[in-house]
Amino acid sequence: MNFDIDLLKNNPNTKTTFFLPSPSGVVEAYMVSDTFAVGGTSNFESMFEQGLVKSLAGMVGAGKVVSAGKKLLQMHTMHAKETIASWTGCNKPTFNLDVAFVSIRASDDPRQQVVKFLQGVYPKKVSFGIMGAPFGYNPNVGTSGRFAVTIGKWFTAYEQILTGANFEISKETIETGVPLYVTGNITFESYQQIYDTEVRNFFPGVSG
Repeated sequence: MNFDIDLLKNNPNTKTTFFLPSPSGVVEAYMVSDTFAVGGTSNFESMFEQGLVKSLAGMVGAGKVVSAGKKLLQMHTMHAKETIASWTGCNKPTFNLDVAFVSIRASDDPRQQVVKFLQGVYPKKVSFGIMGAPFGYNPNVGTSGRFAVTIGKWFTAYEQILTGANFEISKETIETGVPLYVTGNITFESYQQIYDTEVRNFFPGVSG
């Protein structure tokens, strides 16, 4: 991945801040991709087929009957109303962010940031032989294991959980021998489904 370190440092729009769960704390990085994808998906299914398959599944020999029912649906003619869609749910918003950690001062070591993220995708050691969720995540205890992220002044997401972290470490080093920079891909998602009215919370200053 090619990027200009000086341009990154001087561009406030690429500055990315992760407010990770304790004890990791605040981690600062720079967004290095040209764009940041934001979207969502809503799932629908044919009411007719959904209802028929569920009904057939409750009968004796359900497996064979369902299979036969599906074949029947493909062979007979149907009315347009049989294609009416039934909403079955939405997927939670997910995000994929390319970042860089850069050694700006002699005391900097971007590997420290790598460790903080990797600790968030591996089990937490509770006691001998016992493992807990990464970052101590517990949906029943406050906001444990969740974090917030901001990009410049144009994107903010709260109540996120870390789902992936992958890094590439530069072979170039500073005078102390630590890597000049580390690039990484961070994936995260909302810990629970959001409502339509909450979408604007991702975009500070957007009203309506």
